[in-house]
Amino acid sequence: MDGHLFIPQALRNGAVAIVSERPAPADFVQSWLQVGAVRPYMAQTAGYYFGHPSKQLQLAAVTGTNGKTTTASLIHSILRMAGPSVLISTNRTIAGKENLNSIRTTPEAIRIQEILHRSVEVKCESGVIEVSSHALALDRVYGCRFRVGVFTNLSQDHLDFHGTFENYLASKYRLFDLSYNPSLRVAILNGDDAKVIACPLDDSIRLVTFGMSDQNDVYPLKENTGLQGTDLLLSVMGRQVKISSFLLGRHNIYNLMAAVAACSYMEFPDHQIQAGISALKSVRGRFERVLFDAPFSVFVDYAHTPDALSNLLKLARNVCKGRLILVFGCGGDRDKTKRPEMGRIASELADIVVITSDNPRFESPQEIINQVELGIVSHCSFASILDRREAIQQSFQQARPGDVVLIAGKGHEEYQEINGRRIKFDDARVAVETYDRILSH
Repeated sequence: MDGHLFIPQALRNGAVAIVSERPAPADFVQSWLQVGAVRPYMAQTAGYYFGHPSKQLQLAAVTGTNGKTTTASLIHSILRMAGPSVLISTNRTIAGKENLNSIRTTPEAIRIQEILHRSVEVKCESGVIEVSSHALALDRVYGCRFRVGVFTNLSQDHLDFHGTFENYLASKYRLFDLSYNPSLRVAILNGDDAKVIACPLDDSIRLVTFGMSDQNDVYPLKENTGLQGTDLLLSVMGRQVKISSFLLGRHNIYNLMAAVAACSYMEFPDHQIQAGISALKSVRGRFERVLFDAPFSVFVDYAHTPDALSNLLKLARNVCKGRLILVFGCGGDRDKTKRPEMGRIASELADIVVITSDNPRFESPQEIINQVELGIVSHCSFASILDRREAIQQSFQQARPGDVVLIAGKGHEEYQEINGRRIKFDDARVAVETYDRILSH
């Protein structure tokens, strides 16, 4: 919507000035400030209003397609070993011991500055913010002072918003541009991802890479990941650091290396890094095991991109003794081109696929499912069930002892978005309720 339409309402509600990219109307008598771009002006003004709190905090920013929430959670867990810290992420927003509200991965600029201001009030000295491509494109973090920037990986996502993959990539690169983030001193980049490592950097920024080969600054000398967790011996800028984590899977090795690298350059000692990583038991909605007494295993995960779904299914295959059953859908009003690709990946890597609704928003749920089905390969056993609760129930009824059921796409979310309404729907809770109902019958 055009904000100018709401100027009369804003004035009635007490607004004392208008900031706009347009000149003031000839008959406008209140204060009107014309600026070149409203969004960066809003971010700067919010920082000024709240006393530039990011200048008083040692902040890291994490961007990328996948792994942002887990990497940010790991960094925060390490920072907490030294004292109160702030986390702004998809899952949680925390200032010291306070849980705060935020409605998206990276909140609007005014809310970010308000959270950082509160963090300073409760004596936080450090923190980490998960920074989405939307946030960078829309200047939500403009004016924040990030000393360390982390780039986890890059694959297709959000083309509904950015239009092209090149625009999506360019928005990610903004975090590492000194004209956007002048405080940046260290860039922690995934050395195994060609698009990430191609990020242009000013000569004054220290480049640190992480990856699986010894060509990187941080890489594994030894690795072991299984059902109990992950043990690593990392080479970190030439020194050896042992890491034990409850997180599973090869993709989490990347997240662990990124967090270790970031916290090393935030000058946290190895023993605090080790303790912080060990203290993080799980990340909500990220390969989260649903605990109930069933002969099969159930996991909930946020995977909603082709790359994330592929990683999830490969991880699940490694811990699955029987068949791998996947329940998933794709969000509405989002990138449509990834839907058949996710259908292909699901059908190639799972034994049984149940396609269902995710957050259809204002799109037809059936049309979304039809587009996912276009990618299904012929040898796969699959069904399409519009109702997500019913889809979960059918997957459980098909499951045999030793099977793994994955419920993907929503993870930590506690709702479904349908035609402008948010309806309560927590995959983990629905899974427990569904199994109880099956037992009762």
